[in-house]
Amino acid sequence: MGLQSSFRRFEQPAYRNFDLVLGIDEAGRGSIAGPVSVSCVAFPKNFFDPEIYQKQAWLNFVDDSKKLNEKLREELYDYIIHNQIYFSNLLISAKIIDKFNINFAIEKAILTFFRHLLLYKNYKKIKIFIDGNYSFLFKNIKEEIYSVDDYSYKKNKNSIDLEISIKKNQYKISIENIVKGDQTIFSVACASILSKVIRDRYMKRISALYPSYEFEKNKGYGTKKHIQIINQFGYCVFHRRSYNISQQYKLF
Repeated sequence: MGLQSSFRRFEQPAYRNFDLVLGIDEAGRGSIAGPVSVSCVAFPKNFFDPEIYQKQAWLNFVDDSKKLNEKLREELYDYIIHNQIYFSNLLISAKIIDKFNINFAIEKAILTFFRHLLLYKNYKKIKIFIDGNYSFLFKNIKEEIYSVDDYSYKKNKNSIDLEISIKKNQYKISIENIVKGDQTIFSVACASILSKVIRDRYMKRISALYPSYEFEKNKGYGTKKHIQIINQFGYCVFHRRSYNISQQYKLF
C-alpha cells in the first residue's frame, strides 16, 4: 500500500522548473445527492527529498481514497494538513451541478484556486497534476480571475500550458491530466483523501437536516437502500436532478 515509490517520478522533477507543485482531485462526482468536493494540495520542495520522506511512516499508507477505510482516511487527513504548504477545498452544490454540469463545477473550483494562488499568493510558475482525463480549456479565466489582462494557452494531448498576464506580471500554469493519478501521484492521492474526508463530514452534517435519507451512511451515492428511500419520500433539495435519477434507477 502507498505511493512512496512514485514520489520522485512526479513532484520532485516538477519542482526543478516550478515554484509550486499541486495535486487536484475531487470526491462525489458519481453521487446522486450532495456536492462535489474539489481539493488542491501542495507540499514543500524538500518534502520529496528521500532522506525526509523515508522517515515518515504515514506516507506508506497514502493512496487513492477509495482504497482506504474511513478511519485511515481521517488519520491521514491530519498528517496531510500538518505537512502541506498550500491547501484549498471547495464544495460545489447540487444546484450548481444541475444548472451547468459536473465538469463546469469542477472547472469553476479550479479557477477559484487559480485566482487565490495568483492574486494573493503570487506564485509565478505553477505545475498542476489532475486526476482523470479532462479537457478543460479554462475559457472563463477573465471572468473568474478578474484582474487578468491577457492570457493564452497551448493544448497538448494530456496537458495544457497557460500564460497569464496580470498587471504586467507574467504567470505560467502547466496542467497535466493523469489517468488514475490518485493511484500514482502522491499530491493527487492526498487531494483525493482531503476531498473525500471533507465531503463525508459534510454529508453527515446534512443528514441531521434530512435524517430519512441516511446520508451519513450512503454519502449521497445510489445505494439500493437510498433508492428505496427516494421511492418512499421523493427527492430533497440535495439531490441532483440533472443526473436523471428516476430513469437511471427506475424510480417511482
